[in-house]
Amino acid sequence: IPINSDNIEFTSGFLGGALALALGASPVFAVVAAAAFNYVSKKEDLGEVAELVQGVSKASLDTVNWFAKLNSKYTIADKLSDSLDKSLDELKNSEGESAETVKKIEESVSKTTQQLNQLAVEIDLFAGAKQALGAVGEVLETSIDKALDANAEYKLTERAADAAKKAIEKAKDTK
Repeated sequence: IPINSDNIEFTSGFLGGALALALGASPVFAVVAAAAFNYVSKKEDLGEVAELVQGVSKASLDTVNWFAKLNSKYTIADKLSDSLDKSLDELKNSEGESAETVKKIEESVSKTTQQLNQLAVEIDLFAGAKQALGAVGEVLETSIDKALDANAEYKLTERAADAAKKAIEKAKDTK
């Protein structure tokens, strides 16, 4: 995977969403987290926070590339696949409920894999997903920037804080 700004930003969003899911968040929150991490990775003016997110994303890409290089050198995935195939063959050739279960699972996985491969070819799933996430990220980035500009111009958060303070004082006075 090439290490460039587009891939680093995409990876930031992916890692943000994955982290949210790993911590037990709902899928909706995971999407929000992905968008937030993607946004932070694009904003150089966020200083150390942006550097951290970009650094973790770059390190993740480097790790994936390192594992790919290691795998191509030592064919780890092929050896693991061969070992699993051998174990499955032994289970299939055995008698009883295990053999039938393995055969049913194998048929189901085979059909699903064929359908997913066909779908991926037809709609170029991965490129489309990357493009869609990029577009969502750009819209989100623009929206957040506009909201921050409006807040700076109209001091919306200060007004809200003042209104809350007045409401609290008024509530205290009525006691």
